[in-house]
Order: sequence, then structure tokens, then C-alpha cells
Amino acid sequence: MSLRTALAKSKNMVSIRVLQDITPKYAQDYVQRFGFDADKHPPYLTLALGAGSVTPLQMARAYGVFANGGYLVEPYFILRVVDDRGNPLGAARPRTAGDEALRVLDARNAFIMDSLMQDVTRYGTARAPRRASAGAISPARPARRTTSSTPGSAATTRRSSASPGSGSISRARSGPQSDRWTRRAADLDRFHGARALAAFAE
Repeated sequence: MSLRTALAKSKNMVSIRVLQDITPKYAQDYVQRFGFDADKHPPYLTLALGAGSVTPLQMARAYGVFANGGYLVEPYFILRVVDDRGNPLGAARPRTAGDEALRVLDARNAFIMDSLMQDVTRYGTARAPRRASAGAISPARPARRTTSSTPGSAATTRRSSASPGSGSISRARSGPQSDRWTRRAADLDRFHGARALAAFAE
């Protein structure tokens, strides 16, 4: 299995073997390039499974290295400060990607890592689930009540259920209650038909 496939499929054993080859101590020193604290990442094989301790801001800054082409850019919260009339009182002057003093990773390595992580979303564990058929994803229809009567006998009520995706509509013969159920059935059929068309269009 290639390293690209292992990352896309989240195969932890491959990550552990890579860490074993480069040694946990080397990995502990290397993560400092991305702004992580070495003392919070003990040099053990469990480091490959995420045993270290980071904050969400540190994680965002570290992943930004790949997006920025290998530059470690410090995040900031306040762009500028103005008074009640809109006059600027202060503004942030962050160092941006392109400043070689901020480079912590070769641009070629950043490009490869960006490509590897995109494969995670293309065919790996972060891929969007495939849309099932219209009949499979449609919610089950509630039981519909139909009323039938025969000459000389009292009206009898029975319940019937239709399978998802079917286009049948049970029509009651008479009465305001049966008309309400008929309209409800028609609405459900239109809903399922629209879902089926949407799935077909995709």
C-alpha cells in the first residue's frame, strides 16, 4: 500500500511504521517547525495516533503551512481599530506568505502534502457519501386511512401503507376526513417524485 492510499484510507499502522523509521525523537523535533510545543508531544510511537496536545489555533496554523506553500504564518484576530468617526487608531501588520524568513517547509513538500490531503476528500475517509437511490433515501410513508362502504352497512375504516417511491394514491370515496387523507397522499407523492428527479439529475 502506498503512503498516499494509507493517508486517504486512514491506515494507522502505516503511520506508525513511518514514525518508527524516522524515529519518534526526530518527529518531536520536526513538529516545532509547525508551531507545536515539543514538550507536549512525547517521543513515542503513539505520536502517530495523535497522542500530542494542541489547541485549535495551533492546529489551524500548522495546516496553514501546506496551504501557504510552506510558510508558517501567525494568525491574528484584530485587523484594525477605529474610533467612533471611523478614523483608524491602529492596524495589524502581519507578516505574510512570501517572506522567506517564515519558510519552514520546502515548497515541493508542501505541494505534495496538499495533494495527499485532497485525496482524502476525493476517495478517502473524508469523501462525501454517495447518494442512494430515491427509493432508499425516501422516508417511510405513514399509514393512510381509507374509508369504504357498502349499501346497507356501516362505513368501515382500514389502514393501508404504500411502499416508498410508489406512485399509488388511495382515494377515499366520500367524507371530509377522507378528502384530507387524499390530499396528504397527493402531497407525499409529489414530494417523492421531486426527490427522485433530483437524484436522477445528479
